[in-house]
Amino acid sequence: MNKALDSIRIEDLTLDEDLLRKIIRLPYRIGYWMSQSDQTGGDESDELEQKALESVILSYGEDVLKSEFTQSIMEKTVALYEEWDKWESNLEDVPKECESIMYLLSMEVDAKQLNDLKESLFEVAETVAMAYREIEEDEDFLNNIYTKIRIWQKKWDAFVRKYEFSLEHVLNISPSEEEALRTLKGALRI
Repeated sequence: MNKALDSIRIEDLTLDEDLLRKIIRLPYRIGYWMSQSDQTGGDESDELEQKALESVILSYGEDVLKSEFTQSIMEKTVALYEEWDKWESNLEDVPKECESIMYLLSMEVDAKQLNDLKESLFEVAETVAMAYREIEEDEDFLNNIYTKIRIWQKKWDAFVRKYEFSLEHVLNISPSEEEALRTLKGALRI
């Protein structure tokens, strides 16, 4: 690589066209996959999650991110906005796509560039998951107890593992979205 490692862009790599397309589609596909991981909330949640997905990708395409490499991918994803709806098929393949793309990129870019990309992709998914409150204030008695137990489990887990507890995170992310986030973490190896 001729360029400094911290200023490499996706177009600086010599990648097969198919792989390049898959990389560029990945931010949107991850966010849409997350949105579809939980069917509670109906059309209202779908709309809010779609707006969150568009908003996070558009903002990542305009803002300066941790790395120029990730920035260049997001810019290309934004540039192909009109094609996003064509990228919504075969969502069950998203975790495998993440694994294979991260593996192939690990041979092309340094660990810092790759980790910045992984973190940004995970943030896209987490933003989408947080977009709609899955827990309703007027839920029935049993669901209310389940929610309280879940909150206490998350508080205990945060205490034991020494990370910051977020009530908003617990209330906005459903168990199926939680599972999808764990699957994504595994696929991205973060």
